[in-house]
Amino acid sequence: MRIECEIADRHITISGARPPRGGHGAEWMQFPVTRFHYAQKTAQWQMYRRDQNFRFRCYMRKRPTGNVWALLDCIESGEDPIF
Repeated sequence: MRIECEIADRHITISGARPPRGGHGAEWMQFPVTRFHYAQKTAQWQMYRRDQNFRFRCYMRKRPTGNVWALLDCIESGEDPIF
């Protein structure tokens, strides 16, 4: 498994990716896990989690912050197994 990141104008999407079955031929399968959205008006990043319907929902356990690294630390720490 590998971790991938897609950067857009106002959000960053972090995904897990798995190799194709059999190890060759097809592309890796991506599974978006979380998204960080930047609100220009407040200069804050908000974390979103993906729900069972594959929609991003606001992650209420982490408050918006001006430091995107704090959100990455939250994922890396493993404090919530959802990530």
